[in-house]
Amino acid sequence: MPESLLTPLRNWFQQYRPMERDHEQLDKWSDCWNYLKDFGTHSSGKVLQKRLFDFFMAREGDLITSAIYAATEEMMPPLLEKQEQIQSLLSAAVQNLQSAMEQSSCHRDQVAGVIAQIKKANDLTTLEDLKNVMLQIGDRYLQELDDNQNKINQTMGDYRLKMDSLTKELDILTEKASKDPLNGVFSRSLLEYDLESHIGAAKGRKQGLGMVALNLIGLRQINNQFGADAQQRVVSDFIAILQDNLRRNDIIYSYDEAIYVILLPRCTESTGEQLTSRVQMFLNSHAYKFGSQSLKLNVNSYFNLYDMQESAKEFLARTLLLMD
Repeated sequence: MPESLLTPLRNWFQQYRPMERDHEQLDKWSDCWNYLKDFGTHSSGKVLQKRLFDFFMAREGDLITSAIYAATEEMMPPLLEKQEQIQSLLSAAVQNLQSAMEQSSCHRDQVAGVIAQIKKANDLTTLEDLKNVMLQIGDRYLQELDDNQNKINQTMGDYRLKMDSLTKELDILTEKASKDPLNGVFSRSLLEYDLESHIGAAKGRKQGLGMVALNLIGLRQINNQFGADAQQRVVSDFIAILQDNLRRNDIIYSYDEAIYVILLPRCTESTGEQLTSRVQMFLNSHAYKFGSQSLKLNVNSYFNLYDMQESAKEFLARTLLLMD
């Protein structure tokens, strides 16, 4: 992906970096940022989209929770003050009645009953106030939740549209970057990346991995004699012959102007040698036509089977060394 697209995207995302104390949000942000910062040819737009989506969903959820806490803290002081006032009045009434009851034995039972009712009223008032305030908080929370949900839906809807567009653009750019623009086969950079994966798969399945290097002798002379269009037609015919004679899971890479590499997954030595001989026979017998003239190219082929002890770079270098 070109820096002209990555730089604005990185700058935009940096503004959403959470505070250090928000550990969970910061982890999700860092996960996105590291992927975006190192975004390259072989990165996935869909992976980036999912990581960004997870971060913004977590962020919106924390904003709602913070709003609820703020509303609760705002309403609790008036509640506590009201409770203290009521309890103070009721306590004073109880004390007065107890003093009157001690001074006179008349109506002692009735006074005791009134005191009990006042104490009960004290408890009920506290609970009723608390219930009313909590209902107010709940109503306010539900309203804020509805408002925030609408905002989230709108924001995430816009975000999905932007990320879908970005993902498509990333996929197109990734595909362009991974293929040779002239012949449509996979590029050298992708070969070096894919080779690691194919070696890992070969080791896991305990199956062979073959590599064929092909050198088109005289391709530059065709360019000099007949022009670039003629050279491109030769390369197109060359690729078509390869595709007709290779297995479905074999992969062609353009390594250099006249050098092509083929990976042969699940390959034995005998299978690889037979396949290489057949391909070379068809390539060397094919006549390339230029107007009234026809010309055959000499194609040299070199086959190697992967040694389980070597690295990807060593395997590639060992195969290409055969051409020297």
